Amino acid sequence: MEGEFGDFWASKLRHLTTIHVLGAGLKTERPANRLFHDIGELGWRLVPVHPKDAGNALLGRPVRAELAQCSAPELVVFFLSPKASMSALLQLIRTTPRSGMPLLWFQPGAVDDGLMEVLEGSGYGFVTETCIVRFIQSRKLTPNEPSLLGAWYKQVLSAKTNCSMWTVHQPEGPTEPPSSDVLEWCGDLHDLEFSNHIVPRYIRSLGRPGETLTELGKRLAKDVTKA
Repeated sequence: MEGEFGDFWASKLRHLTTIHVLGAGLKTERPANRLFHDIGELGWRLVPVHPKDAGNALLGRPVRAELAQCSAPELVVFFLSPKASMSALLQLIRTTPRSGMPLLWFQPGAVDDGLMEVLEGSGYGFVTETCIVRFIQSRKLTPNEPSLLGAWYKQVLSAKTNCSMWTVHQPEGPTEPPSSDVLEWCGDLHDLEFSNHIVPRYIRSLGRPGETLTELGKRLAKDVTKA
């Protein structure tokens, strides 16, 4: 991707804070997982989205079950098959006002003729058939406003008590083993502040006057996972 089109996307990436990555789970051999190793230290807030691995951590970042649980995305990267990409795109269109539609980046192999036809008629900003990792590395891009990893939060429905349990986790903490608890929500501080999902909205409603969200999250935690 060269010329003015490449310059346009390079500028967009520099001005972005957050990149949501669909298909990023715990399998280290998958390209979506490798993205976090390759550009994870450059300063973007990288958000892994993978329904099967949701509730675990990928290099200190909580894996979300779906975009609907997150705060509004700026750029969504699709590491999916064309069929799964189409399904994810249609869901995004259904749940997102046109004015709030994020930029879309489809990794090589994520788009077929049918999806391309939808994209070309959509008016959305998108890239296809260009690897975002290679694009970032070739142009030596970094975000203008780097973000740091911080604590993240999770609520599960306990299999033992049948009650919801809220926990706080540190980015240096270990990945948890599989659990029979049902994941209700997970996210970082940004999600806790801005997500419209019912869980973070309820947590925010419990805040005391003058209490920060970080203080609120710790106060409500029944178990704080330490590094």
